[in-house]
Amino acid sequence: MKTRWSKLKAVVSQSRRITLQKIPPQYCTYFKRIREPSPAYAWVKCEREEDENCHEVLLKAKIITRSGVVSEASSRYTRVSLLKTDDDFDMLLERITELVNAEKYSDTGSRSM
Repeated sequence: MKTRWSKLKAVVSQSRRITLQKIPPQYCTYFKRIREPSPAYAWVKCEREEDENCHEVLLKAKIITRSGVVSEASSRYTRVSLLKTDDDFDMLLERITELVNAEKYSDTGSRSM
């Protein structure tokens, strides 16, 4: 999970459209040291004003999530599962990367006009 979380964070950190929840490192009583987070689920927030339903935004990018509304959160949030096969996780990263790259391309295109 730690590797998956790190990979997802690296991709999403390049985006201004979506963000991940902030989880600080915490002391682990089992390992007796401070550890970085490695959750099985990632809460994604859509930051654009026009992206009112984050679940729908990601669904259009062919990314299956669970709407935040189901967990009594705002529709601006959606939950992404990291509990997938390696192939499915790689596909998830690929699609999120495409979403982030499309955002970069549209930002560049709108500035040049």
